[in-house]
Amino acid sequence: VEPGDGYNAEAVYYMIGSSLNFNGNTYQSVAFEFTSTASGYLQQINLAVFAGNTDVAEDDANIYFTANSSQNLPGNTLESFLNVPVAQGSATDIPLTSVNSVAQPYLQAGVPYWLLVKATNPDGLLLDYETTDGITSHLAAQFSPTGNWINEGTRGTLAFDVLATSSIPEPSPWIQIGRAHV
Repeated sequence: VEPGDGYNAEAVYYMIGSSLNFNGNTYQSVAFEFTSTASGYLQQINLAVFAGNTDVAEDDANIYFTANSSQNLPGNTLESFLNVPVAQGSATDIPLTSVNSVAQPYLQAGVPYWLLVKATNPDGLLLDYETTDGITSHLAAQFSPTGNWINEGTRGTLAFDVLATSSIPEPSPWIQIGRAHV
């Protein structure tokens, strides 16, 4: 993921905290589905996301990596990354947020998974742009902290990479299993 490169500044996804009123919305989280291209153990997720609330120097995100449910929505959480610092940014300067897996769940090739992003702070506002790669995926949205995920159809996806290592040593230990923009 290369922040500031390959983003459609006209297509913004918002993750809104529970007490912030932003454009008439008081809470919103987003999730994007991707299908693993190889099998391996989760090592790292890189996500181009930035804090959009100019009243704070940085904001926090909760990032979840989940299985796919029978309704083709986010299912059981395979790993969560809580209170991840997210820096200020803009359409031309999107910081990279990286999280390293501790649980290292095993991911199977050809199986769909979901990447979820939620604003941690009640007054938090996180933003991410759609990639310009033409990659689309299922989008799900949640409009209350304890609400159900709603299928929002197929859209351009967030900019993210999911990296894993295979169980069999290879010349390069890293394999990319999910991609929205590199």
